[in-house]
Amino acid sequence: MTNANGNSLAYSIDGGTTFSNSPVFTGLTAGNYDVVVEYTLGSSAACTTVPQTITIAGASPITGTATLTTPYTCTTNGTITVTGVSRRIIAL
Repeated sequence: MTNANGNSLAYSIDGGTTFSNSPVFTGLTAGNYDVVVEYTLGSSAACTTVPQTITIAGASPITGTATLTTPYTCTTNGTITVTGVSRRIIAL
């Protein structure tokens, strides 16, 4: 990612031990992550932010009701209807 001044930004989720050029981290498990952003000017680091702890809570379950609305037979396909699907979304 490049900021408006043309300098680079790097991102860390381990308190600044390792950095990535992408602000997207996938496959994270529940827990605490110490996020640091590093602003670089050319090939040297100009400055880094103070670590900010972000907590990812465990995923909430998806709920809903599955109902057999048309039974499967040797001559017809069955149908299952799923209703009331919900999941609590947590914004960080």
